[in-house]
Amino acid sequence: MKKRGISPLIATVILVGFTIVMSIFVLVGMSNIGQRTIADQDKRIASSVVLDFGVKYSPAQYCTGLAGEVICNTGKDYYCVLIENKESQKVNYRIITKGSLGSEVCSPDKVELNGYESKVFAIGYDPVNVGVAPLTADVEAILYLEN
Repeated sequence: MKKRGISPLIATVILVGFTIVMSIFVLVGMSNIGQRTIADQDKRIASSVVLDFGVKYSPAQYCTGLAGEVICNTGKDYYCVLIENKESQKVNYRIITKGSLGSEVCSPDKVELNGYESKVFAIGYDPVNVGVAPLTADVEAILYLEN
């Protein structure tokens, strides 16, 4: 009895065909994962909360009598920010002070406003880390959602 196998040409065709089929399965699977990720991101964007708040920054205009209430770095140098919460719920604010040398972040735990409240905050900064004027203040609203 003669033992016979398949020819090398047919074996190669079968292997190439199998590889193509497996590649198609992987491609379709990865495409579905990408589409689901995009759909999930679209849902998150659609359900996101847009906060409405007003911020006015002026080192001279709002700082009268606030030297004793400086938050963040309590050094001699500070500036004042008037923040108006136009939302009905409590909002915290992260304030990033930027100068010629770098930046400092004032934690959102220290800047908090209840719904429809406005307040002037004296934000202290270290001129060794931040630098000197001109300073800029980036104010970012942080809304802590309850689980």
